[in-house]
Amino acid sequence: MKSLATAAWGPVARPIPPVTTPTMWAVALTRSRGYSFDMTLFFLEYDPATGERVRFKAYRESDRAKAQVERLRLEKENARLRRDREVVLLEAVSEEALWTTHARYFKTLRELAETAGTA
Repeated sequence: MKSLATAAWGPVARPIPPVTTPTMWAVALTRSRGYSFDMTLFFLEYDPATGERVRFKAYRESDRAKAQVERLRLEKENARLRRDREVVLLEAVSEEALWTTHARYFKTLRELAETAGTA
């Protein structure tokens, strides 16, 4: 049986990551029904020791290459300076969706613990 992503877009030259999150399922299902929407790329540098977002910037899909170059540049700089920071490029429908799917980058440890306690 084909995965939803394979069925929706047909064969591709590169492997498709498994559709494992509700957001990914929603995107795959929406696209499989012929709808399209713009995804936004979010560039984020995060310091796990302090819980601080050091950098946060949104990019259009058309600027993906620019965002990837910036991410690589910053990864190299952090390695050279021996900084333990996460540099990620995330894709989401909106910033609000990103706050939901990647809350650890946006909430304090206390807020995350409170959310976990109410779940």
